[in-house]
Amino acid sequence: MDDADKIREAARSIRPYLQQIAPEQAESLDAQLAGLLNNPPAVDDDLLLLEALTSFDATRAWTADFLQHGMPPALTRGFSGTVSEPVHVNIEKYSCPFGDYNWYAVTVGDDIPVCPNHKTALQSVGPRK
Repeated sequence: MDDADKIREAARSIRPYLQQIAPEQAESLDAQLAGLLNNPPAVDDDLLLLEALTSFDATRAWTADFLQHGMPPALTRGFSGTVSEPVHVNIEKYSCPFGDYNWYAVTVGDDIPVCPNHKTALQSVGPRK
């Protein structure tokens, strides 16, 4: 996955967490991210996505952690292991078929939401290890 793909993945994945990490900016930032993810790709979209993701301290920290670990920070907290004993976390990842929203199931039986933009069911893309 190249840097542009990682940025797009971070933008899709932060959306369910915006209300928790940046409540005052959540609605406008979500609309901005959704707009960039749903519009036909343009040359500077990845830069605009990165600027949006890093425009607030809380979202900047979240994005840095996501880019380092490849999953939402809330899902990597509390797990530890040593180099000789790595910890593998199986979390089911769901995505909008239109590519603008990701959601991660933490426990079996979690209610799977629909994409807030397209009102379509999210599709499992398999466990995220």
